[in-house]
Amino acid sequence: MLAASWPPDTLARLVGWDGNWVLADPSDAGAAQFLSDLARMLREVIDDAG
Repeated sequence: MLAASWPPDTLARLVGWDGNWVLADPSDAGAAQFLSDLARMLREVIDDAG
């Protein structure tokens, strides 16, 4: 998802509106960082459970 090119505000809307997360940086860059951090956390949880 983060490797693709999206129209402006797509990631911000995905996280803020669809995901209902309030970010300190509500821009696409802030949303991309949030999604990256979330993916890393999920990988760690899955690795720990495996």
